[in-house]
Amino acid sequence: DFSIDIADIIQQTAAQHGITMPGPLLDLGCGTGETACLLAKAGWQVIGVDWAEAMLDEARRKVAEAGISQNIKLNVGDIRNTRLSKPVPMVYCVYDTVNHMLVAPDLEALFASAHRNLPPGGVFLFDVNTEANFLKFWQGKDKDEGPNVQLSFEASYDVERGRAVVAIQAAEHTESQLVMTQELVTEQYWNDETLRATLTGCGFEVTGCTPFNPSTLELEDMHLKTLWVCKKG
Repeated sequence: DFSIDIADIIQQTAAQHGITMPGPLLDLGCGTGETACLLAKAGWQVIGVDWAEAMLDEARRKVAEAGISQNIKLNVGDIRNTRLSKPVPMVYCVYDTVNHMLVAPDLEALFASAHRNLPPGGVFLFDVNTEANFLKFWQGKDKDEGPNVQLSFEASYDVERGRAVVAIQAAEHTESQLVMTQELVTEQYWNDETLRATLTGCGFEVTGCTPFNPSTLELEDMHLKTLWVCKKG
């Protein structure tokens, strides 16, 4: 499970940089709270920010169910312009949230947002999807069926623009009707050179850039993600 993998990596990275519980940690783009909840259960204080209220509602449900509300604070907001009242020792941004920054000014704004909320020497960790990931998994059509839900996916990757798009259509059968919903997910491939230059321009020192595959996938000839670790200068 990727969330377990990444939560372990966040804790290992924190330990390597002398960051101890309870933190706090800032989760930029926390989504439904998978990673934040795992870290909170382990004893960390986590501040989660996301711009999608529906995602945060699901995160709040998980927090309440797990009984960890004392360890998590969830805020709706623009992760490109997050301003905490005081800095935190570590910021992380995972689940390819960085790839959702579709243009260079947004990428720079996100990195600046992370930088702003760290003290000197603070740590920023994030993951990005590789181009190999987009080429292998973001092309063609697929379907997935559950007891009451049918999902269809149609994905494409524009190599020249580095732009990946997947259209997701869901058909949910309720007791009285069929509910159809559609969602369009767009991501941007950012190469290592662009990421490194943008990080440096925002005042970060890159300390790690590591190929990574979730433990649930056995892939020997390629890696799907790259993990970046940086320190605020």
